[in-house]
Amino acid sequence: QYLNNVANTVLTGMRNGVLARDIAKQLSDDYGVTQRRARFIARDQTAKVNGEIDKRRQVDAGFEYFQWLDSDDERVRHKHRLIADKKTKYGKGVYRWDDLPKNDKGETIQPGSDFGCRCTARAKTTESVEKYMNRKSS
Repeated sequence: QYLNNVANTVLTGMRNGVLARDIAKQLSDDYGVTQRRARFIARDQTAKVNGEIDKRRQVDAGFEYFQWLDSDDERVRHKHRLIADKKTKYGKGVYRWDDLPKNDKGETIQPGSDFGCRCTARAKTTESVEKYMNRKSS
């Protein structure tokens, strides 16, 4: 029930346009977690929800492919940097929404879904992917 309450606090805040730092303050006040832990939870859950929203919007708009973009700083996980830099058959860091890369545990992940992940997904058109694939096969 605690986790559901925290999730509801985060989702309600996001729906109302509340900043992650203000959601963190509410989590700290309501549930007695430290400010540091509350900030992590707010950032992490906000990123997860935003990642899922990005995916849904892209898929609903007809995009089958996306490019994994990391935050390009020293805090990026090594595995996420490898995913972003990997030359796939679709292009550098390009994946299909129905064929996601895997994390260190072998589980499929998408940008924003791993804990503390700040990666994002840039939609790629089928035409740009086909153009890349045709160049590769030439």
